[in-house]
Amino acid sequence: KFTLNMSKTMCEDRADILMNEHTDIVVDDQTAQKYLDDLFDREDFWTQANQLIEFVSWSGTGAFVVRQETDPVRGAQTHIDYVSALSIYPLAWKNNQITACAFVSAYVDQVAGTLLYVAVHAPNAEGVYVVNNSCFDSDGKRVALPAGVMESWVSGSVYPTFQIITLGVLVRLMGS
Repeated sequence: KFTLNMSKTMCEDRADILMNEHTDIVVDDQTAQKYLDDLFDREDFWTQANQLIEFVSWSGTGAFVVRQETDPVRGAQTHIDYVSALSIYPLAWKNNQITACAFVSAYVDQVAGTLLYVAVHAPNAEGVYVVNNSCFDSDGKRVALPAGVMESWVSGSVYPTFQIITLGVLVRLMGS
């Protein structure tokens, strides 16, 4: 069977145009820029972001999600998750902008088996983003979080702790 895989090639090309070696994310504050550069290096951001953009090019939606974990030696550590559309559940929005969202994924525990991990990112009464984490077993019973995962953490920022990525085009459905 002969194929050119044009759809995949188009998705790869879009990702390569948007996320490549010439792409920069710049912050005015030098300390913040160093922190961001170190985070991106530690999280393999450019490779993962390119793959997420490729995924979004064919699926329509994805997200960058900030996560905090605690480590006995290093303390709180920031991580970035690259999330597919199937794991994104908008909870609130304003003017087509998602303002609160749940991110749901499977977590495999060596003892408990497959668990449902839920991270809810929402602003508190002051508008500062708070992340609440929960884990559930196959019966829907709440269980302990994996080691290092905080039950709740406050971002200290009024900016979302996630960024939803969508295509910049409208998809017209047949008959609409």
